[in-house]
Amino acid sequence: DLEATLRTLQPRLPKPLQDKIAAVWTPASASEAGGGLADETDADHPPLGERMRAALAALAEVQKFDREVVVTAELRDLDRGGRGEARVMYLGLGVGYYVTADGTAAGRGYPTATGWQWDAHPEWAEAIQDALAGHDGLGSDVRFVGLPLAPLPETSR
Repeated sequence: DLEATLRTLQPRLPKPLQDKIAAVWTPASASEAGGGLADETDADHPPLGERMRAALAALAEVQKFDREVVVTAELRDLDRGGRGEARVMYLGLGVGYYVTADGTAAGRGYPTATGWQWDAHPEWAEAIQDALAGHDGLGSDVRFVGLPLAPLPETSR
């Protein structure tokens, strides 16, 4: 069922997307309905039509996010210790890159069954900043920007 699929998918979604779909669908309200067909007259459960609309709206947001490059500011555990603000560029649902404003911390994130895993790669800072500048329209010309790729651990698949 669609609600069960969304509940399973939720930990693999980037945090900005989880926050966005929380406005229209929450796994708690869907699981309270038992994941099956609730009786429309039961006051403890949202009506089936309402649950279906919410689940479809959430799925539409997931599909939209997967087609876009999304840039956000997030608090991130930094490779130099502590937490700090970083700009994060999500390339759909498959990978995200982060870098701090001063370029001293950078890395890559990817989805796993238990949530997003973030790996520090400070040597990628310049390439990620270059990609963010291109996204922001700050480059002097239009060009392809190479972002570093590295094999993902077996546990992420």
